[in-house]
Amino acid sequence: MAQLEDTLDNGTRFYSSLGLFFAGQGVLQYATVFLWRFHAKRFGMLEKRDKVSKHIQRWFIFAFWEFMLSFALFVVAGILVQIYA
Repeated sequence: MAQLEDTLDNGTRFYSSLGLFFAGQGVLQYATVFLWRFHAKRFGMLEKRDKVSKHIQRWFIFAFWEFMLSFALFVVAGILVQIYA
């Protein structure tokens, strides 16, 4: 995470230095930068994202989709509990 912050955020260690919760937010933000060109341009990281290896980008994208799937399953489970309780 620290190496990624050096590349994308010019060395600003906001996500890796403040704990696990903020590191999780950083993973989601960087994954959106790697997934969508619009977000990369919005965050000013369009040219910088190509400096990160594809292997690292894939791990962040995988973590993003894993989080989205887990959240969707959590919501569905809550809805099912409310329906059948």
